[in-house]
Amino acid sequence: MSLRPRHTWSPTYAVDGLTAGIGGLAIAALGALALSAVGAVGGEAMPLAAVGAAFVDRTPLWLKTLAVQAFGTSDKTALWVGMALVILALLASIGAVARTRHTLALTSLAALGAVVIAAVVTREGARLLDVLPTLVGGAAVESHEIGRASCRERVFRVV
Repeated sequence: MSLRPRHTWSPTYAVDGLTAGIGGLAIAALGALALSAVGAVGGEAMPLAAVGAAFVDRTPLWLKTLAVQAFGTSDKTALWVGMALVILALLASIGAVARTRHTLALTSLAALGAVVIAAVVTREGARLLDVLPTLVGGAAVESHEIGRASCRERVFRVV
């Protein structure tokens, strides 16, 4: 008789990644709104807005022109929908990976957070305080995933 962790794929883990990530984004957005309300924001503290703006800044002119031709005045909506789909896919993938590779999932979340922080600090007029909402939201996601990882490690089956 041996103890081995179960290695079956389940959509539960992808949903867990989505839930944790969306929760972290919501916490970061609320934090950015709070900082903005008290006038403590210098640039763009809202994580998704900062990422969208950074993406647009780094997009080649030919691609911007193509987007305007394809979507007309809805090009910003197309950007937001595309960005949301990519973020949701990343979060679900990280959640699925967390099922068996906790360290890889946590490292992936940290890398995603670093990209968002880079987008926030490169906005015009950015202050150091602008990264606080992203750090708090990211810490919430990491904390959730670490807690889930410790729970998963206790799930064994007898073979």
